[in-house]
Amino acid sequence: MDPTRSILHRGLGQCGVSGTLGVSFASDKPVIALGDDGFSMTMMEMLTAVKYSRPIKVVVFNNSKLGLIKIEQQLMGYQEYGTELHNPDFAKLAESMGALGIRLEDISKMGEAIRELIEADRPAVLDAVINPNEVPASPL
Repeated sequence: MDPTRSILHRGLGQCGVSGTLGVSFASDKPVIALGDDGFSMTMMEMLTAVKYSRPIKVVVFNNSKLGLIKIEQQLMGYQEYGTELHNPDFAKLAESMGALGIRLEDISKMGEAIRELIEADRPAVLDAVINPNEVPASPL
């Protein structure tokens, strides 16, 4: 990861869309990839991005699950509890705010979806529906 081109949001400080919105004032090419719950916590900032014409691009890994929380529960020997999410269609939600919304349910069309996202002339959200049983990232 190139530190001059990447910012890693950790610890909820400037997480999600709001942090990316801030970065968009320094760069005209801000892109963020985050989970569905991370997006849910800050998705209303898409309204701000639209209002101020900030060209942010958001990739939402939508597995309808708190994947890392589930893994942490398993690692601690606990039963999985409270990790299922009931998500809206994030692409439609983005469209309702004036952003471009793209829904991806077929991984073979990922390249096409990413191209459409990057080439959008307005804020855009790619709602990438993924397998809830895949490990989202290393919890360590």
